[in-house]
Amino acid sequence: MKHDCSNYMSCELMAPPIAAAFQVVNVGHDREISLKDLVALLMDLTGLQKKIVFDTTKPEGCLRKSADMTKLRQIIPGFEPQTDLREGLREMIAAFKSMLKL
Repeated sequence: MKHDCSNYMSCELMAPPIAAAFQVVNVGHDREISLKDLVALLMDLTGLQKKIVFDTTKPEGCLRKSADMTKLRQIIPGFEPQTDLREGLREMIAAFKSMLKL
């Protein structure tokens, strides 16, 4: 499986010089996920079992998240992520555990 960040960098290096300015871009999925579902997924992947509590006194908070892929797709037309959220988070958790020697 090719990782999305390395896939992006490969495309960036092959892009025309003007586009290859190594700009900061979001590399992720533009599929939305609710914060409740994201927290549940993280708990599943880490083995944590906690009650999810929302602070309803702060209703202006963001209920859903997604990456804005507009800039990335302007630089590399047709770029599509290859790693799904579950797999990307699993790899990130494993990397942090390894780095922290957990």
